[in-house]
Amino acid sequence: MESFDALSLARAQFAFTISFHIVFPAFTIGLASYLAVLNALWLATGRKVYFSLFQYWKKIFAIAFGMGVVSGLVMSYQFGTWSLFSRLRNKLYEDRWLHRAALVMGPAGFAAVLAGWITTEVGRQPYTVYGLLTTAQSASSIAAPAVGASLLAFIVVLLTGVSLVVGYALLGATWLIWKTDGSLQKAAFRYARRAGIVTVVLIGTVSLWTPFLNEAFRQRWLVWPQLLYAAPVPALLGVCILALWQGLDARLDRQPFFAALGLFVLSFAGLCVNFYPYIVPSSVTIWQAAAPDNSLSFLLVGSAVLLPVILIYTGYSYWVFRGKVGSAGYH
Repeated sequence: MESFDALSLARAQFAFTISFHIVFPAFTIGLASYLAVLNALWLATGRKVYFSLFQYWKKIFAIAFGMGVVSGLVMSYQFGTWSLFSRLRNKLYEDRWLHRAALVMGPAGFAAVLAGWITTEVGRQPYTVYGLLTTAQSASSIAAPAVGASLLAFIVVLLTGVSLVVGYALLGATWLIWKTDGSLQKAAFRYARRAGIVTVVLIGTVSLWTPFLNEAFRQRWLVWPQLLYAAPVPALLGVCILALWQGLDARLDRQPFFAALGLFVLSFAGLCVNFYPYIVPSSVTIWQAAAPDNSLSFLLVGSAVLLPVILIYTGYSYWVFRGKVGSAGYH
């Protein structure tokens, strides 16, 4: 997709809207049942707490239902009436009004989520847990530096999530380089280069930030002789980055994909270096978090049966779809 024309934007809007629309019907159906139970309890017992809860959640139900209807109304045209009419006229991709109508509803899902959260937070005041815990009682007594450290940790987690999304885009682009040719492969090279730059920058940012979040992390990465055990991870990461760039510059088919895989594997290895032997740093170890022996034995038996099946199936699927995809399909 080289340009964001009306058709491209309409497709993006459709994906965005349908994602939110999947959430709203499920939420409203479940909430409707909950409201019916609250109303029945109020009528049966006469307790005002049930009526108050009913009134509170009814507002959220109304907003979610309304936004679900609004987004669904547009999708009914996209799925059916309008789009079918355009298709019958052989103008589905030229019907500008259809694309514009779809585009206008792009922010609807996001606005509904914001409206739901605002209604939730404002409506339950002055309570955090309705009828039990007030906002003043639930305020944290943690010192400001600790709150700041938590905020920094949250930023690192957020950057890690963004890195994961961009990294998946890199993997997808390098996979297309391996499996396609022609104009699609050329586009994949461009996308892989862009996604690779962002992925490397984000990995570097998280990696440089991590040692300063926890004293144990700093000891692992910056203090002699512990850094000797961690040093292979950034060294191999640099090798993968060089291999990725060399493969993209030389227009190689397979090397960029395996180099991108290496970035993922080494990033997880760095995470293990930070945490080991803890699952929750400085609090819960791997062995403390492990399930009871009976449960692990049960899982081992299931894994021993299912894992070979999964590996065989995966290997067979790779064998079926080996080679490049041309105009005539595989092979």
